[in-house]
Amino acid sequence: MKSLSILFLFVFGLSDVLWAQDEVQITPKFRPAYFCEISTGMLSVGDFKGFAHVKNGFSLSPHLDLSFGLGVEGHTTGRYLPIFLEGRYNFFKGKTRPFVAVNAGYLQVIEDWTYNNWNTENNKHLGFTGTGRIGVQHQFASGLSIVSSVGYRFTRVQYEQRNDVWLPWPEVPVEPNATTMIHHMNRFELSVGLIFK
Repeated sequence: MKSLSILFLFVFGLSDVLWAQDEVQITPKFRPAYFCEISTGMLSVGDFKGFAHVKNGFSLSPHLDLSFGLGVEGHTTGRYLPIFLEGRYNFFKGKTRPFVAVNAGYLQVIEDWTYNNWNTENNKHLGFTGTGRIGVQHQFASGLSIVSSVGYRFTRVQYEQRNDVWLPWPEVPVEPNATTMIHHMNRFELSVGLIFK
């Protein structure tokens, strides 16, 4: 009888251990979340120009965000509409999260500020912009965060400038000459914005 009770306790204890091992912690599955970021800032070095961006994107994981952005920004050569993609990696999952981000895109000219002489015609063929930045995002309310960052901006703008050449009267004008100009602009970027989720 004593051996039977010991066997019963052994089987009961073994089944309790096996049952405890079968219990699995189930964590909620992450779902992509939409967000909108509105930011403004300045580009420096040599001259100071401002910019404003609106980004719409998705948080693909607790650490990875991908967004599409539009905006308006000023450079030495004019005012542009940037169209770009941005990827951001967040290091933590808490309310305060440092991040690194990179973006790249196209610059569409809005207004030309240089070479605007009466006898000069400018055709902008290509505008490219790319940024690498580091920053921090802090959630201070439900669905609302503030974000600030510093970074390095590279911009390349290519022009074709046509100059009309006139000879003294009564000569007729000769064929205009064309010059291709390429502007490389390197700037530091400082920005602050709000993120709505």
